[in-house]
Amino acid sequence: MKAAIAYPGNTVTEPQSSGVNETGFPSPATDHLENRLNLHKHVVKHPTSTFFSRVEGESNSLLGIHNGDILVVDRSLAPKNDSLVLAVLDGEITICRVERQFDEWVLLLGDGSHRPISFGDETVIWGKVTHIVHAV
Repeated sequence: MKAAIAYPGNTVTEPQSSGVNETGFPSPATDHLENRLNLHKHVVKHPTSTFFSRVEGESNSLLGIHNGDILVVDRSLAPKNDSLVLAVLDGEITICRVERQFDEWVLLLGDGSHRPISFGDETVIWGKVTHIVHAV
């Protein structure tokens, strides 16, 4: 997977509602008064340790991750059993599932090989995938 990584910048505070209860179709003149949905507020819990990565290729389709998807990756969260992570294996950035097998933690690739990869000295976990933005 080639990674295009972007760190979130400062977020812009959205204007607050006027507090007036309105009914019917809203006037276009009041657009600036309404709270808007801010995806950044919902998917980024730790701004200083979160980054975005765009997926290239279809090698992770078994994980439900497709070409062009955007991963939200948090470096401050420890992966748990069945978590998705960005890992560096053999110098390549790849998406893996973390799994507990017997008494050790292993990484499973999303390419369908089901070949568990033991954590070694060369294995680097960049962060836990917390959200996947997927176009339909």
